[in-house]
Amino acid sequence: MCDVVFLFKNAFLQRLDKGEIEMDSTKCSSNKIDLHRDNKQRIENNIDALFPMPRYFQVHFEHINDRITELQRQIHYSQHRINEVNVKLDRILRLLGCNLN
Repeated sequence: MCDVVFLFKNAFLQRLDKGEIEMDSTKCSSNKIDLHRDNKQRIENNIDALFPMPRYFQVHFEHINDRITELQRQIHYSQHRINEVNVKLDRILRLLGCNLN
């Protein structure tokens, strides 16, 4: 995901540098160039603000991974307990002489 953000940002800034976005290259003056640089910096900062930082994704996926591991452990434990209960139930039914068929 971070690579996508990086590629998008660079493509956008390249188009901005080429004058394809909000820039009339035939009417450039020094004031417009300075304005263009200021706008470019502002847009770059705004783009960064729109996307979460890589650390967010790392923490998010660590949390998901930890949660999945915990849930898998609980499933394994539950399956083990179900098997134990089934064995005990079979013993009880055998002692009572019940036939399930």
